[in-house]
Amino acid sequence: MRRVAIGLALLLVLAVVALRARRRAPASAPGRVQRGVALGLFASDPEWDYGGMLDEIAALGATDVELDVVWDQGPLSSTTIVARDGLSPSAATLRRTLRQAHAAHLRVLLFPIVHVAAAQPGDWRGRVRFDDADSAAAWWKSYGDFVGAMATIAGEAGVERLSVGSELLQLEADRARWAALIADVRRRYHGRLLYSANWDHYSSVSFWDLVDEVGVTGYFELTSADAPERAELEHAWRERLPRLGAFAAERRRGVVLTEVGYPSQRGANTRPWDAERAGALDLEEQRLCYAAFFATAADAPFLDGAYVWNWFGIGGPNDSGYTPRGKPAAEVMRAWLRGSRASR
Repeated sequence: MRRVAIGLALLLVLAVVALRARRRAPASAPGRVQRGVALGLFASDPEWDYGGMLDEIAALGATDVELDVVWDQGPLSSTTIVARDGLSPSAATLRRTLRQAHAAHLRVLLFPIVHVAAAQPGDWRGRVRFDDADSAAAWWKSYGDFVGAMATIAGEAGVERLSVGSELLQLEADRARWAALIADVRRRYHGRLLYSANWDHYSSVSFWDLVDEVGVTGYFELTSADAPERAELEHAWRERLPRLGAFAAERRRGVVLTEVGYPSQRGANTRPWDAERAGALDLEEQRLCYAAFFATAADAPFLDGAYVWNWFGIGGPNDSGYTPRGKPAAEVMRAWLRGSRASR
């Protein structure tokens, strides 16, 4: 009887361990391609309900959604990063949105972003840097609190992927700081981690081996022409793919294009990263840019996935911003998201 009792106790322990392991395990298999759409939680109302937009993204055929959460640093000199009404969702809204995304059968990449006020031309998060040791320590403490809060929520909500940062160009060489941050995040969250580097700066990141996937924003300048032909756009992508593929092979990591976006403006392909540009409305150039990307690059074998930037916005035929909502680009997206290579 004593052996039976010991055996039953052992089985009970093993069952509890297995249950905990299932709870900790990321919900998505590493090799499964992410056909995703980004949704910025950018509404000025911190309690805004994003459920309708998530349903639209799911109806397009997406497998994944990138939920972008902005906290505010203010000027470059500030060492404090905080959630701010008018810019950031409340914690309750974020938790509700994560539940809604999973209810819509979308896997989630939770994507924290630091907002820097443009007090001077060219000010943005890629220029954040502190030479003073006390200021650097204060900034990293505040940034750790931001990412840590996202990691805790992600862990509680069963989020599949979490970004530990985006486009912090001047800080990417500080491996020790990133190692400490990532170790803290892994104590709170047990899904897959990535970092998102700028499209022209990804080779300078010092800590790729500490995350599970290489993130790169896909704002590659394609041509110097306004209103280019689709063949020109496809050629530009084919020229860029070998370098990105070789980089992925060297790092032994899959690459995720965390943002691929084009405003619906004339000449968008020349500076797709420029959110402040004010070109003439051009729905067709936006459509062609996406069609070229989907036909040549979106399903490259070294890519773990890609996310279209950005579904948030009113959209429609008179909107010149990034969102493809209500525009011809949305139909091109739909073909790729549903697994078709015939994006016309």
